[in-house]
Order: sequence, then structure tokens, then C-alpha cells
Amino acid sequence: MKDAPNTYTISKAIGEDIVAKAMDSLPAVIMRPTIVISMWKDPIPGWTDNINGPAGSIIAFGTGVLRSIYARKDMNADFVCVDVVADNVLVLGAYSVQNQIPNKVFNISSHNQITVTWKQCQELSIKLNKERIPFDIFLWVPSGMTRNSRLMHYIDVLLWQYIPALIIDMFLPLFGYKPMLWQVQLRVMKAMSVLEFYYNNEWTFLNDASVKATAWLNAKELGKYTLSQSEIVPEEFMTNQIFGLRRYILKEPDENIPKSRRLMSIMIWVDRIGSIILKLILAYLFYRFVISKMCNLL
Repeated sequence: MKDAPNTYTISKAIGEDIVAKAMDSLPAVIMRPTIVISMWKDPIPGWTDNINGPAGSIIAFGTGVLRSIYARKDMNADFVCVDVVADNVLVLGAYSVQNQIPNKVFNISSHNQITVTWKQCQELSIKLNKERIPFDIFLWVPSGMTRNSRLMHYIDVLLWQYIPALIIDMFLPLFGYKPMLWQVQLRVMKAMSVLEFYYNNEWTFLNDASVKATAWLNAKELGKYTLSQSEIVPEEFMTNQIFGLRRYILKEPDENIPKSRRLMSIMIWVDRIGSIILKLILAYLFYRFVISKMCNLL
């Protein structure tokens, strides 16, 4: 694959190249959306039908399965909502033909519209999962770290994902359940390894050509088609996205949210108490085997 990170990027490039070569005889327009995410507002805010990309990470963090990602904290995440993509497709096709646009290649991106980093996305989704919209089923309190260091990331994964998964799998047969968390961890980390390329690189997709189409629309059309994401409020959008993942992916009814909040509150206290106990044990061991021996030597 040479320098391509995966087969997905290769297949897109090949398909685009085929269309570009046939453009002289084919009425076609090439549109390049960046990372497509859940619906913004029309017709169903938060709607999605898959867990590709950021949606899968939100579920993994929200259920306590994922605790760390290897990503550059300051990298901007260029997302575009699926309804914005659909509106751009409808408008740009007509716009390019009626205005005889010579370069029929359009980037559909959030460039100069909204800026958000991977770390901000992670922190916001975890905050909402903990405080307002927990999932019905979660293993532990949502938490996570964005690591610039691959070594620190692997240490986090080992301590807070792999080892707990193995320990829990050892006890599951005692309660009549099959071991499963280790396999879940392997699948999650495989998916995350695919995303690492995008988490640690940043591109600027100029969208000037597609933005110009906004001026071409009349007042009625401007109310019907949304071509820009400049009015997105990150917390409001993330709230709708988590609701969408609950409803359309996890099939969790909204009526369960109060119960899930109560369970989350209990788990938060269990997590705090467990953390205190662990720190006390580590402090005792440090005193018992390090400080006491140093005192004896003196």
C-alpha cells in the first residue's frame, strides 16, 4: 500500500481518479467530505446508523471499555455532519453545472467554520456521559487520557484495560457467563489502531469553492439547505450525538436515563472509594518495603 494508511484511503483515491479521468465526457462532480459524523439537525438531530470513526470512540469511552487513545492533543478534528454533506451534494451538483465551474472538485469540511481538537471531543463526551447522559450498560465510570507518548499510551492500556479485562474474565465463569472482555479489548484496540493515523496528523481542507455556493442560493433555499457548520454549538451537538448513539445504535430508550444516572452516581462513589483504598495500599507498601528499610540502614 506504499504510504497509504489503509485500504479505505486507497479505494477512495482510485475511485476519484477514475471519475476525474472521465469528467470530460461524464457529467460528474467530485465531492470530498472529511470525517462524516452524526446528523446535526435535519431531519433527526443526532441520527447515525454506524459506529465508524468518532462514534465508536464515544461508545467505548462511555462504557468504560476504552481508557486511553494515542493522539496529539492539539490536533484539530475536521468533522462534517452527514446532513450537511447531503445538502452540499444536492446544491453543489446544480451549482457547478449552472455556473459552468471548470474545477468540479469540492472539499466539504469545517475549515474556518468550527475548530475543535481531539482532546476537547474526548473530554466533552466523557463529561456528558458521566453527568447527564450515561449509557444503560457500562463497565466502569467513563474516563480517559489523550497521550502524546505511545509508550505512556501502552502503559495505560495495559494497566487500565488489558489487566482488568483479564481479571474480570477469570471470574465471569463463576457467575455463569462466558469470558468476553479480553476479546472486546482486542477488537477495540484494533479499531483504535486504524484511527491513530488520523488522530496524529492534521490536514487543511480548503472549502472556499463549496462555501461560494452559499451566495448562489436564494433566501428560500438558504432556509432549506445547510452548507456551513459555523453555527454548531459543540456541547449541544455532542449531547444530540450521544442521544443518537443510545437510541439508534445501542437501542436504549430515553426512559432508562434516570435509572442509568443513579447507577452512574453509585459507580462514581465506588470508583472514588476504590481509588482511595488503592492509594493507601500503595502508600503502605512503599513505607513497608522502602522507607522502613532505609530507616534500618541508618
